[in-house]
Amino acid sequence: MQRFYEIDWVRGVAIVAMVVFHAGFDMNFFTNFSIDVDHGVWRFMALFVQIIFVGTTGITLAISCAGSRSTAVISRLKHAAFVFGWGMVITLVTWVLFREQAVWFGILHFLGVSMVLALPFVKFGEWNALLGLGVFGLAWVFRGTVIDSLLGIPLGFKDDALQSLDYFPLFPWFGLFLLGVAVGSVLVKKPWHFLNGRGFFVWMGQHSLIIYLVHQPVLVGLIWLAGEMVRS
Repeated sequence: MQRFYEIDWVRGVAIVAMVVFHAGFDMNFFTNFSIDVDHGVWRFMALFVQIIFVGTTGITLAISCAGSRSTAVISRLKHAAFVFGWGMVITLVTWVLFREQAVWFGILHFLGVSMVLALPFVKFGEWNALLGLGVFGLAWVFRGTVIDSLLGIPLGFKDDALQSLDYFPLFPWFGLFLLGVAVGSVLVKKPWHFLNGRGFFVWMGQHSLIIYLVHQPVLVGLIWLAGEMVRS
């Protein structure tokens, strides 16, 4: 698999933005410090992080499948299972802690499922851009549709009563994932590089999953410790 440090760099920038956003979110959620994370620059920051995470995962899927097809598929399936498994851990933890706002189909669930669903489409290369736009179109056409079963949650056709701390349904987000696959297919054919493997953001991008998993417990712990210090 070719290594594009530029992708690591972009993902690293998104990781930093994610940590900053969640610091604001946690302060708003766990303390009396009011931060409107649903609007303005905070909302833009969250959207930027979401787009980069989903898009770059689609890109790397296409790049990883450019070599030995059978080996790449097995590797991607293992990675998808690993990512989805951690998503289920987050579901369990958030259900214990928050119940009504538990994460049933968050970013890790979505990425794990999407990596599997997109594998048959990798062979279509740049045409995945049209497929991705088609997914966006279907999501728009069927917006407001409710499927009264658990299947409606991952598809995006859920009851509005479901309130989750993190929610990434296949419609419309799988459309963005396929756009990433299209971009990755282009990069494989015409690779370009202007970064080496060094630098803070590159390192952050290469360790994005572990940082994603540990940053929230660390942030919450720091906020709790700061609160205790203020009260003392």
